[in-house]
Amino acid sequence: MTWIFDQPAWIIVMGVVVAAILGMLWANTGRNYWLILLGSVIALTVGLLVAERLVETDQEALRRTVHEIADDVEKNDRTLLNKYIHSQATALQQKANSELPNYNFSECTVTKIYVVKVEGDQPPRKSSVEFMVRAAGDFKLGADAFGGQNIYRFVTLFFEQEADGKWRVVDYAHSEPTSAFMQNE
Repeated sequence: MTWIFDQPAWIIVMGVVVAAILGMLWANTGRNYWLILLGSVIALTVGLLVAERLVETDQEALRRTVHEIADDVEKNDRTLLNKYIHSQATALQQKANSELPNYNFSECTVTKIYVVKVEGDQPPRKSSVEFMVRAAGDFKLGADAFGGQNIYRFVTLFFEQEADGKWRVVDYAHSEPTSAFMQNE
């Protein structure tokens, strides 16, 4: 049933179609109960649109989290990024703490989210998000250092939902941007 809250267009289309049919019935017959039903459908449509704005589905929460992570990566603040790592992912925590000092981001933008998958109804719920990211800054890889240019990466974040309901990263993968096109064919 979350599809209603993921895509408000369905609410609008169904509300307009049903309201148009009821409006034509009222115009042709002049009977008040069609008008009452028309008002009820309009009120229901508005109510569902308000509920859609108030309810955050898992997919919306994951999309928001990915954008928040990108914003915090751009700030170069490791403590902000640590809050997105799952409490049981100690290896990922150590990897992040050792790698992040090698990067000084001036920009980090999610350019497109390709896939958001949510698996399971029982805890621990898992998900993955595949997206393209554009970053700029100064980067050190071993003895090599480079900067001043945009780099694009295809990133997959693997999430697990913690007991507090928040989605946190348990692993990640990144590759050349062409991977996005190869996987989605």
